[in-house]
Amino acid sequence: MYKHRFSTVLLALSLVCAGIPAMAETQAPEYPPLNVQPEGKPSRYAFVAKLLEVSSGAKQVQASTDPEVIATYNEARKLFEQANTAADTAGINMYLNMAVGKMYSAIQASTPKKVSSDKFKQDYEQRLKSVDALSEAYQRIVQEKQAEEKGKLVMVQVAKHKSAAADLGAKDDYQAARTELDLGYNLIKSAIELLRGGDTLTRTLSFASAEEEYHYEKDRNDTHFMLVNLLVNSKLESKPQSFKDKIAQMVQEATEAQEVAESLAKKGKHKEAIAKLEESTSVLVKAIRMGGIFIPSA
Repeated sequence: MYKHRFSTVLLALSLVCAGIPAMAETQAPEYPPLNVQPEGKPSRYAFVAKLLEVSSGAKQVQASTDPEVIATYNEARKLFEQANTAADTAGINMYLNMAVGKMYSAIQASTPKKVSSDKFKQDYEQRLKSVDALSEAYQRIVQEKQAEEKGKLVMVQVAKHKSAAADLGAKDDYQAARTELDLGYNLIKSAIELLRGGDTLTRTLSFASAEEEYHYEKDRNDTHFMLVNLLVNSKLESKPQSFKDKIAQMVQEATEAQEVAESLAKKGKHKEAIAKLEESTSVLVKAIRMGGIFIPSA
């Protein structure tokens, strides 16, 4: 009888003890679907929605039980929600930029330190090779276009980014070093696009149709929007509010011109759409220069 009771007690204790780890283990929270309202939003809105909800980085963040990661991710989601109710395109882009920044912070915080360090170094080394390769290509194009003076100015800026990246890499801060290289990489990429864009303006490039030329100009325009986000917005924190407002106004102007171009293209009016894209890109070039980044004209 006592033996039976003892066995029963042991069984009960084993069940209780087995349950302790399960109860003590912290589970990742369940997040409701994002409130995605793409109507009337800029094209990058959908990209940010995917980044926050279905990207590999999002899956990594959503699986984390780290309070810092959870809090930062929730902040990113709230900023995205604020983009839904922003009064204008400039406001939408501002909240989207802030949401992306928070999301990248959450992804970084949820990445194991060892894996993160090795990955950052690998990314840095790969990006350095890309910068060098693109620099060689740019210098060849500069010679072909007889634009050596503009080319020298661009390469001086790129050299500064490479030097700063090397200093950061020497301190094992490969994440910051990669970011610095990205600035140089995108500067060269934009400079190449602008030199080729000069071909478009002088009509030495041959397009099979106005629609084909429209897609070419759309790619150039998208590149410049990316450059504003990468090069200019990163410098805005230290600027006065009047400067921030001016940049936001210019981005809004460029966005509105882009949206008109997209609307015209849907109606088959590709020549008119090209003109609006060129107008949009021109405004973005001015914004980039205002941000203190030299960029040659087309």
